[in-house]
Amino acid sequence: MDPIRKYEIQGQVYTLLTAPGNAVVGLARVVVAAVAGKAIRVMGWRLQAQAAAASVTMTSSGGTLLHDLVGVDALATYRPDVQDVIDSGYFSTLVGEGLNFDVLGGAVYYNVYYLSYTP
Repeated sequence: MDPIRKYEIQGQVYTLLTAPGNAVVGLARVVVAAVAGKAIRVMGWRLQAQAAAASVTMTSSGGTLLHDLVGVDALATYRPDVQDVIDSGYFSTLVGEGLNFDVLGGAVYYNVYYLSYTP
């Protein structure tokens, strides 16, 4: 990936941001916090189970389903779920909402590549 990637949305230029972290089993695990007046556009991601196989559903902090269930193989297989960064991105939250994961089965490591933008 480019060290700095920029995108233009409605005449404004935004820099690609990264949210690295881990999420334990549970609902509404905050990945990207909500920002007043901004929407979050997910441009790509990488998910890896910490040990046991896991599944992740991506939702907004407002509870809207953004992406269906993603299965993540157990760490021993080392087959992460990777969605490359693409120019159009995959989905967006509504303005003022953040990005959450609902995690089942086992904890996951993640890198989410996103834009925080004013639509």
